[in-house]
Amino acid sequence: MSNEILQRWDQLVAEAPDALAIIHDQVRWTRRELDELAHKISAKLPQADLTGLGIGLHLPNGASWLAAFLALRRAGAVLVPFDAGATTDYCLEQSSLLKCFALQSKTTTLLDDAPRKWESGVALLKLTSGSSGVPKALPFTEGELCADGDNIESTMGLRRDDINFALLPLAHSYALGNLVVPLLASGIPLAIGSAPLPRIIAEEIRASGATVFPSVPAVFEAFTKFDDIDLGQLRLCISAAAPLTPALAKKFKDHFGMLIHNFYGASECGGIAYDRSGEAGLSGLSIGQPMDNVQLSTNEQGLLQVRSAAVSANGREREPEGAQLTLDDKVSFLDDGSVVISGRADRMVKCGGKRVDLGALENIVLKSPGVEFATAFHDEQADRLWVAIQGHLLADVALSKLQTAFPSLRGRIRVKRLTKIPINPRGKIDQASLKEKLLEIL
Repeated sequence: MSNEILQRWDQLVAEAPDALAIIHDQVRWTRRELDELAHKISAKLPQADLTGLGIGLHLPNGASWLAAFLALRRAGAVLVPFDAGATTDYCLEQSSLLKCFALQSKTTTLLDDAPRKWESGVALLKLTSGSSGVPKALPFTEGELCADGDNIESTMGLRRDDINFALLPLAHSYALGNLVVPLLASGIPLAIGSAPLPRIIAEEIRASGATVFPSVPAVFEAFTKFDDIDLGQLRLCISAAAPLTPALAKKFKDHFGMLIHNFYGASECGGIAYDRSGEAGLSGLSIGQPMDNVQLSTNEQGLLQVRSAAVSANGREREPEGAQLTLDDKVSFLDDGSVVISGRADRMVKCGGKRVDLGALENIVLKSPGVEFATAFHDEQADRLWVAIQGHLLADVALSKLQTAFPSLRGRIRVKRLTKIPINPRGKIDQASLKEKLLEIL
């Protein structure tokens, strides 16, 4: 069994058992206390040996989530983390489709008399819905998870005296790399956020002494709506999961005197690029430079290729530098190695008989001053292109820019300015809700 996280955690507990691990609901948990909770959970598992068996993990952020992670891995289980906001029925359904042995929630539900036994070394399955909405399971070893966590700590300059503010769902790939592994493998404590409300977040950041906040653009944008928000000792803000616009980056800097550092990654490989200075977010020219220990290149189609020890090697050939993965992102590189994303191969649609990159539509609007968010989709029934924007740019101005860039599609582009573009718990645009909202307008 690949158990690098467990070995590193056990060493952390042995070295400094009374060191801070978690702050949650104003209660401070030491490493020893978290470890003791993990052993209590171990004693209640349906069986001591779960080697290779999938176990769904559906708990809210907190000590119990992290303790269950440790307990299940000690038993050899392959974890399948679900967002806390998912329904129990959904988690049961997906766990059954993956032929999991059980679902670990507030109680343990046994699922399959003949569960799948995963290959040796597989520790965790990341679930990603992708553009199709059909969940896909991505297998990772503890070594690959640790490699991603190590790259993140090195690139972002995270330290053991930092306190990470955990508002992201711990089940999400972004949180696993930036919050879970840095705690369990390197001892960087977590302060668990209780609610996604700006004033509550700010108060909890101040009270906990949090210094690092990995989040999503929608949360940083919400902060700027208040003139009296105080972010305490926060020294580093990291934005991922959705595009960070220059307008938002500038607004946040003006409000708080802090830069937002853009972070770009993928579930299949963890961190890819990071804006070390924070200046790239202000200009919007790139998403940052390659992460430490991550090699980037392009194939003949201009699609991004990522090689590192953090890439899931399941079904791929592993080289000394790690496995290589080709993503759907179309990219180019600036002279300093910074990554510029121009679109996605999986977002090409056919409208009016012409192939159009939805990402290209979004990029034109996102470069305009005053735009906080933008997203595009194709209404197949009417054969129209919809672009939704959030911010101060007038819809007519955005439409004019798009019609100039795509003259052959002038009559097929529609633009709607919304007060708020719907966001899901992972910080990504909720495309289903957005389409429903826009198509109701017709």
